[in-house]
Amino acid sequence: MHQPLVHSNHDLVSVVIPAYNSRIFLPVAIESAIAQTHLAVEIIVVDDGSTDDTQTLCENYLAVKYIYQTNQGAASARNTGISASTGEYLIFLDSDDYLFPEAIEIGIDCLNANPEAGFVFGSYLFKSINADGSYTTQKLTDDPPTVASYATILAAQHKIQCATAMLRRTAIESVGGFDPSLAVMEDLHLFLRIARTLPIDFHGRVVSEYRYHGNNLSSESAKMLVGTLAVQDLEWNEVSQSQDLAAKIAYATGRAAWIKFFGDRLLYQIMRQIQAKNWVAAVGNHRLLLHYDPYVESIDQAVYAVARAALFEQLGELPFESALIYWEQQLEGESGLLPLQIDRSRQAPLTGVG
Repeated sequence: MHQPLVHSNHDLVSVVIPAYNSRIFLPVAIESAIAQTHLAVEIIVVDDGSTDDTQTLCENYLAVKYIYQTNQGAASARNTGISASTGEYLIFLDSDDYLFPEAIEIGIDCLNANPEAGFVFGSYLFKSINADGSYTTQKLTDDPPTVASYATILAAQHKIQCATAMLRRTAIESVGGFDPSLAVMEDLHLFLRIARTLPIDFHGRVVSEYRYHGNNLSSESAKMLVGTLAVQDLEWNEVSQSQDLAAKIAYATGRAAWIKFFGDRLLYQIMRQIQAKNWVAAVGNHRLLLHYDPYVESIDQAVYAVARAALFEQLGELPFESALIYWEQQLEGESGLLPLQIDRSRQAPLTGVG
């Protein structure tokens, strides 16, 4: 049985961990929060309707406040954690991720050095699991700018991994928390809304580990592509009414960057579906991809050419009616994802800039 942490009344940090059937990975996440060099930490696990033994596991840790709710999604679970927490600052740690021991101390120091900042964030390691259970570290993104702002997030120059961010409670409350109507990228939406009105800071230190095991939500490329662009387009309502040229450029740049980021993943998924002769899925995803990148300007053109050639060889045998509704079957029931027929790219004045 783990002993509870001794909390001070100063600089209390709440670590909110939403969990859904994550029994395998959750202990490492909890123990990484317990092992922080900053001692004033409360740990809240919000069980989002799990059917495994998440509750029993959490009962082994006296430091953990366990809350159960019916399955409502990550955004709702995080909001539940916010309501139950008492810390001046918050970190949102996914149940399959990991905080390095000095993560909270680094965040506190950065917030104290930037008293006007709504949140601060750092970098992370991306580790993908191998067949033998070991992990391989990969570089997932380009080196980001040293200075962060609303524009750098909107331009997808800073792709913030949620656990790297430490947020002030007042900043979260100022925008009403996470939007539970969003199926994916509710954290991006939160960061953008805060950064619109408050300064933010990027300290650049590596503070967390993202463990990719194949069942992460981010592995669902079609949902991530549609959902991320839906979040991005929510910002167009703000940007289009402003006279801020930099924001309009950032919007166009970010939209293209996200199409490439998730579109390239979807493209490789199409290649795997072709190899498996899963033609209906391949054509359905191909249609979805071209909806967002009709002139193949953002995604990997060489890989696309191979995939297209393989698909066109099968044209005479493909059941197109089934293929054209494939994306609908994949996205069925996902709130916050715009239907494909109406989810057309908004024509920003500077589309293609950047």
